[in-house]
Amino acid sequence: MQSTQNVLHHVGTELSLMNSWNDVINGAAGFCRVDSVLKQMTEIRDHDRRLRLLEAQVEYCCSALCWMTEALSQSELVGSSRPPPPPREVSALSPS
Repeated sequence: MQSTQNVLHHVGTELSLMNSWNDVINGAAGFCRVDSVLKQMTEIRDHDRRLRLLEAQVEYCCSALCWMTEALSQSELVGSSRPPPPPREVSALSPS
């Protein structure tokens, strides 16, 4: 009877240790998932910031080109008989 109780106690202790390790492993896996999501969110924010900066630069370049086009069209430096190309729609430039 004593040996049966010792065996049961030993088995119970082993199960308790296994459950503890499972909790540690599951916690670490959860942490890795959260860490991965946080890294992805940081990358998305970084890409969004870069995209906004790029959009601002494109907007500035478009404005500068419009200004130069208007200035050259009113200048006598460039004598062109053909009209400037028509503006293209943004949707035509976007990938489909």
